[in-house]
Amino acid sequence: DGTWQSAMVRLLLLVHAMALWRSGFALPWRVPASLFWATVSVWVLASVPVGYAQSLERSALRSDRAAARQGTVGSTSRAHLLSAATINRLDPDPLSALAQIEARAQRWKPSFESIERAILRAPARPELRRLAVVIYGRAMALGAGSNATALRRLEHAQALIQLEPMHAVDRFAYAQAALGLGYAKIARSALQTALTLEPNYRVVHLAL
Repeated sequence: DGTWQSAMVRLLLLVHAMALWRSGFALPWRVPASLFWATVSVWVLASVPVGYAQSLERSALRSDRAAARQGTVGSTSRAHLLSAATINRLDPDPLSALAQIEARAQRWKPSFESIERAILRAPARPELRRLAVVIYGRAMALGAGSNATALRRLEHAQALIQLEPMHAVDRFAYAQAALGLGYAKIARSALQTALTLEPNYRVVHLAL
């Protein structure tokens, strides 16, 4: 999934397989040492950029937590997350973290762009869709949204319930997104489904 940990697991599995291959067991041939170490070196070198990207992301998150306690947004956090996202083009986490930082600063356009890029990297991750619904919803609540914003929020909410059909909370979020566009009938249907999934969901009772 593009993370440093998964890259290291793959590397260890490769080293183990190559060691078994080189030992030959009952086979009459063995792998030349140069080929063995060349293969291992390639995998190690390939893992270095991913590890560096992960280090940048962790540093950015630490800086952002410190800045958040002071009610500010650290510029270095943005730069480090952008660098991490550029280095590791498979990992959506730096972009999702950047989207949250931008949303906290109410920089909505960069926030929307970041979460959309994160979702393109991992469209099947429910937590990314959930974050997108929250960010678009927050922008609309603060008067920074538009009809396009409301529509994108609904699209992500719909994708979310397809990924997690048994979550009443996500059904409720879908109902909110539908109501934001004036789709009262769709919203009511989503609320009734949420109530079926979670009969004690008090917020849904109140909404109905």
